[in-house]
Amino acid sequence: MRTRAPRAGINGARRGRARGGLGFGHGFGFGHGFGFGDGWGSGVIRYNARDSTGVIPMRRLIPQLIAAFVVSSLVAACGGGASTKKKPAETPPGPPAKTIAVLDRNPTLAGIPVGVTCQVVDAAGTAVQALAVVDPVADLEVAGYQVGSKKAGTYPVTCSLPEVQGAYEKVPAPLEVKPGDPATSEVWATPDYKNYAIDTVITIAWKVLDAFGNEVTGLPATTTVDPDKGLFFEDGHYTFVAEGKYTVTVTLDAPHQAVSGSIELLCDQKGPEITVLFPARGETFSGDGRVTVKGSVKDLHSGVKKLKLNDADVTLDKDGAFEHPVQSLHGINVIVLTATDDHGNGSKTTRGWYYSTAYIPVAEDTKIEKVTVGEGAMLYLGQSALDDGVHDPAHLDDIATIVEVVLSGLDLGQMLGDIPIPPIELPDLINLGIPIQGIQAGIKGGVTIGIKVKDVVIGSPTLGLKCRDGGIAATVGLAPASFGLELTIGINVSLYGVNPADGQMYDFPLLAPSATTTSSLGVAKIAVTVDIDIDKKPGQELTVAGKDFQLTLDGIQIDPIQDLVFDLGELDLFGYKIKLGSHSLSQFVGPINDFLANYVLDPVLNFVTQPLIDLLEPLVTGLIGDALKQVLGMLAINQTFEIPSILGSEPVPVDLSLALGSVVFKADGGRIGLNAGVLTKKGVERQPLGSILRAGCAMADPEPVMFEFTPLPELQAGVRNDLINEVLFMVWWSGMLHREFDLSSLLSGGQIPIENLRLALNLLLPPILDDCVERRQRIELADAWIEAKFTLLADQHLGIWLNMKATGGITAAGSKIGIRIEKVDTFEAEITDIAGNLGPMAGLVDSLVPMLLGQIEGQEFSFDVPPIDLGGLVPGLPAGTALTIGNLAATTQVGVTVIGGDLL
Repeated sequence: MRTRAPRAGINGARRGRARGGLGFGHGFGFGHGFGFGDGWGSGVIRYNARDSTGVIPMRRLIPQLIAAFVVSSLVAACGGGASTKKKPAETPPGPPAKTIAVLDRNPTLAGIPVGVTCQVVDAAGTAVQALAVVDPVADLEVAGYQVGSKKAGTYPVTCSLPEVQGAYEKVPAPLEVKPGDPATSEVWATPDYKNYAIDTVITIAWKVLDAFGNEVTGLPATTTVDPDKGLFFEDGHYTFVAEGKYTVTVTLDAPHQAVSGSIELLCDQKGPEITVLFPARGETFSGDGRVTVKGSVKDLHSGVKKLKLNDADVTLDKDGAFEHPVQSLHGINVIVLTATDDHGNGSKTTRGWYYSTAYIPVAEDTKIEKVTVGEGAMLYLGQSALDDGVHDPAHLDDIATIVEVVLSGLDLGQMLGDIPIPPIELPDLINLGIPIQGIQAGIKGGVTIGIKVKDVVIGSPTLGLKCRDGGIAATVGLAPASFGLELTIGINVSLYGVNPADGQMYDFPLLAPSATTTSSLGVAKIAVTVDIDIDKKPGQELTVAGKDFQLTLDGIQIDPIQDLVFDLGELDLFGYKIKLGSHSLSQFVGPINDFLANYVLDPVLNFVTQPLIDLLEPLVTGLIGDALKQVLGMLAINQTFEIPSILGSEPVPVDLSLALGSVVFKADGGRIGLNAGVLTKKGVERQPLGSILRAGCAMADPEPVMFEFTPLPELQAGVRNDLINEVLFMVWWSGMLHREFDLSSLLSGGQIPIENLRLALNLLLPPILDDCVERRQRIELADAWIEAKFTLLADQHLGIWLNMKATGGITAAGSKIGIRIEKVDTFEAEITDIAGNLGPMAGLVDSLVPMLLGQIEGQEFSFDVPPIDLGGLVPGLPAGTALTIGNLAATTQVGVTVIGGDLL
C-alpha cells in the first residue's frame, strides 16, 4: 500500500563558509579561514579555501598560507599597512559605545557554523579598535568567531568587550538555524496499542529528522503496508479487517528515498491454535485406561505463554508439540485444553471419550442373540401382585385372577368325562317271607347295583396363591359340583318253600328283574391344595412341579329316590300257580335313600375322587405353573416394537429379545430374571467399540449376578444400566437422534432473549447412563456436535462441540416412563459462529449458550406404558383382556434402575 505525504521546502544554503578575524581561525572543524585587518580594524581581507564539502584541500591551503604570509610581511614593513603618502590628521575615536555582531551568512543549517565579525564603534559610529569576543548563548556553539547549533531555531548573536569597564550597547545578529538534510524518519499510529482488535480505526503519522534530531517538514513520502490485505485504507484512516502482523513503512520521495521509517502493528484477538492429534473426537477406549493426549500449540502472531490440560500445566517443546498422560475413569472422560498467548488471548478445545473394560460389540451384521444382556431385566412379584385376595374377572390385577379366569373358561366336567364304576354286588341282602296259604315260603337273594357317572358339572373355580420358600402354595375351590348318576338295580332272588307233602325245603329261582333310575351326586365344594415348586437358576432349565396334592369334597349328598318296584312274575309251586306280584325295593332293603347312602355313596365317591385327582392335579399344577410361565412369556418374547417419537422424530423399530434367566420364590415374593437384548438397524457412520458395559466400575459396589429386590412395592421391574445403555446405544445407532429438534417451546416464558430455537444433532457417541463415579446416576454425553439456529436480533447459526455430565436417569410416574435430567454438573462447549454475524454479541452468546442448554435441567422425555394385551399371550383368556400397570415410581440401586408399580 502506498500513500503520499505533503511536500515542504528546506531553506538555507548547502555550502559552508568560514570567516575569521585577525589571525587563523578554526570553527567546529567545519571551515577554515584567514583574515588580516588593516591595523585599525576597519578593513578585512578574507580567504576561503573551503571546497564544496566544507573541507580545505591541502593543495589550496598551502598557496593561501604563503600568500597570507607575504601580504602580512609587506604590511608590517610599511608601517602596519599605512600609505607612504602622508595622511591628513584625523579626530581620534571615542570610547567604545556599541558592539555590532555581523554574521557571515544567515540562515544556516544545523551543524554548519557561521563566521561572526564583532564591530566596535564609539558613540559617533566611528570604529574603535578594541578586543571583542562572541557571547555564549544556550544551545549555540561558539568557537572563537564561529557560531553554529545542532538544534534548529533562532539565536541572538552578540559581542562583548571584556576589557571595557563602562556601559556599552550590544547590537545582536539573529542567527536562524534550519534543519539539515533528512536522515531518519519516525512513524507512529493513533491510537497507539500493543494489540489491536478487528474493526479498530487508526491513523498513521510520521516525522522526518535530520542527523541531529531536528524535524524536517514538507517532504513528500509514500506509505506502504505489508501484507497489503487486512489493514484497509480509506479517507486517511486505516481499519483492521483481519488479524495479523502489519508493517507500515513511510519512505521519502526522491531524492531522499534512502530515508524511511516503519512501525509494526499487531491485530491479535485469538488465542493460540490448539491442535489435538490424539485422541480423535468421539473415541471409546478399553484396556488399562491410560490415554496419552498428543498435539501441538501455535500462535501465528504471538508467543504461547501457557498450556493447561484441565488443571495441569503442560510442557511444550521448541516446536510447540506436547504429550500428556490421562488416566481414564469409567464412563465419560472430558479434557479441556486451554492456551494463553503473550497478549492474554486465550483459546480452548475439548475432547470427550468413554472408557470401560468391556463393551458389547455391535456391527451391521450383528444378530440379536449377540447383544443379549444376562439378567438385564428383572421382575419382582410380591404377595399382592401374586394374589391380592380380590378376584374380579373384569379387572385383572394379580396372577391369581388371571389363572382363575383361565380355569373358569375350562369345562372340567367335559374334561373329566364319564366315570366308569364296576357293578356293586350285595348278596344275601334280601330275606323276605311271603304269605302263601298252606305253604311256608319266602324270597331270598341279593342286589346288584350298576352305577354310571355322567353329566359332570363343576362350578366356577376360586383360586388362592401364597408365596412360600421355593414356590407357591395354591388352593383351588370348585363349587358347586354335580355328578349325574344312572343307577340300574337288579334283584337276583329265589323263592323258597317247605313242601307240605314231605316237609322238605325247596328253592325255586325267580326272574331276575331290574329297575333303572337316575339320580345325582351333589358336592358343595371341591377343595384342592397343592404346593408348586418353581425354580430356575441362571443357565439352568425352569422346573415347575407340584407336591402334596390334596382333594376334599365338602357337602356331599345324593338326590333321593322315591321308589323302585320290581315285578317278580308267576311261579308253579307244588302244583299251584302262584303270582308273586310287584314289590318295592324298600320292601327288600328298607328305606331306599338309606340304602343308597349306605351302599352307593361311598363307592361313587371312591371312584369319582380319584379321577378328579387325576384330572385336577396336573390341571391345577399346570395351570398355575403355566400361568406363571405365561406371565413371564409376556416378556420372554422375540418381536419388533417401535420406540415412540421424541420431539417429533420418526418412531424407530427395535427388535426385542427376552428369555427367562432365573426364577426364585421366597416367602415375601418371587424374583424373575430375564436375559434381554435390543437391536436396531445401523443409521450412523460411526463405529465405536460398542455398547458400554459396567465392567471395571471399581468405585461402585460389586454388582451381584442375581439382583435382590426390596419387599415393597409388590410389583417391581429392575433394569440394569448395561441394558439401559444398550437401548440408548441402539436409539443412537438407528440415527433417530441425528436430526433437527424444535425446542422453541422450552423458551416460552423464559428470560433468555432467544426465539425460534432449533437444534440439529450429530452425536459422535451415544448418551450413556453411569453411576460409577461419585455413586450418582448421571446421564453423560461426549463429543456431541450441535448446530443451534435461533433468532437473536438476527438469525443466528452456531456450531457447538459439547461434553456434558448431568445428574438424572430413568423416571416413572403414573403410567409413564422416561428420562429426566436433573442438574448439569459438567458443561464444556466450544462455540463457532457459523453464520458469522454475531460480531460484538459473541461474548453475550458465550454466556447465553450455557444458560440456553441449561434449560434442559428439569426436562423429562417420557412415554406411556401401554396396557399389555394378554388375549394373545395366555391361552384361555378372551381377546382384549389387558393387564394395566400404574402408580409407577423409579429408584436406583447399584447399577440397576428399579421401577415399581401396581397392577391396576
